[in-house]
Amino acid sequence: MEQEPKLRMSEAKGIAKAVIRQNIELLSDGVDFGELNVPYFAGEPGIGKTTVMRQICKELDIGFENVILAQYDLGDLGGLPYLADVKSKKGKPTGEKTYLRARPFFMPTKGKGVLFLDEVTQAFMANQNIAAQLTNEGRIGEHILPKGWTVALASNEATNRAGTNPMPSHLKDRLCWLPCGAYYKDVIELFHRKRIDERLPAYLRWRPDFLSKFDPDEDVCPSPRSWEKVAAHLKNPYFVSEEMRRRAVIGTVGQAAAADFSAFLQVWTRMPDPELVFTDPKKAPIPRDEDVKYALCAALSARTTEKNAKAITIYAERLLGASAGEYGIYLVRDAIDRSGGLKSKLATRQKDVKAFLRSHGRSMYELYEDIGDDDDLDRVA
Repeated sequence: MEQEPKLRMSEAKGIAKAVIRQNIELLSDGVDFGELNVPYFAGEPGIGKTTVMRQICKELDIGFENVILAQYDLGDLGGLPYLADVKSKKGKPTGEKTYLRARPFFMPTKGKGVLFLDEVTQAFMANQNIAAQLTNEGRIGEHILPKGWTVALASNEATNRAGTNPMPSHLKDRLCWLPCGAYYKDVIELFHRKRIDERLPAYLRWRPDFLSKFDPDEDVCPSPRSWEKVAAHLKNPYFVSEEMRRRAVIGTVGQAAAADFSAFLQVWTRMPDPELVFTDPKKAPIPRDEDVKYALCAALSARTTEKNAKAITIYAERLLGASAGEYGIYLVRDAIDRSGGLKSKLATRQKDVKAFLRSHGRSMYELYEDIGDDDDLDRVA
């Protein structure tokens, strides 16, 4: 049987969010913890598994407790033992002693939320067995999760060779497996929301192959997480030379990705001043080189607002008429994405953008294979 492709992180997020919402409702109805579905994100390092789970909890307005299973020993996770007095049913001391275990530091005591067990297969088997009891019974020994709390897990895949150990079958069988991978559109949208340096999303649209290239034989590899760290290098004022900055980027994403990114930055410096387009969109030059044209469109989309959007649509129409249609489409589409998508004020209120969408919106979103945006597109256009 042909294997299903990996889920985009946005798809995995949607599934996990639905499962978690249902779990919390089922628990409030008195359903046994063992009957719940437990989401498990499986994917290579740095693609945003923990970030997505944190986003889910924030959107549902519930608690989030992250436990990196591989970082603690058995005593930390299971609760350290202590000697306690045995009491009768009436609460009086019997004179006998027994061992109990302290409540683990990460076990919540009230409210609703997700206990997120991260790096599961990097943990030793004993730690995974604790994860199994949490997954199967919602408890560690005598310590029980509050009724509003559910469990989710994440880890790297065995093929990533990230210090992984086999997962025991009694845990494996209880999980809703969500194999996921990095997809450039999700990462670019995240970078737009975080207002990360415009050159990074522009580069990743240009070279999506370098978004995530995990190689267990390499010390450093590009990933969404490492590209976000590159953004800090780009704005770091304490590098006394560009050579220092270049070596820092190499140390963050690896030599091949850094060299390719450096070449893109050289293209960026050759593009005309974007302000020329805003001041005179009907006469501003259209670059001949494809890579410079692409860089210019990325720079323009990053600067687009409701006030200057008319100039952008005029320039985009010129690109369409100059046999550079994909660049005109990309320019307006990226400006909309940066502003918040088809539900943004730019797409719903700016008359020139709305006119452009009426003329070119269908081909614009088919080009990027965004089938799910059809309803929003119809409402805007």
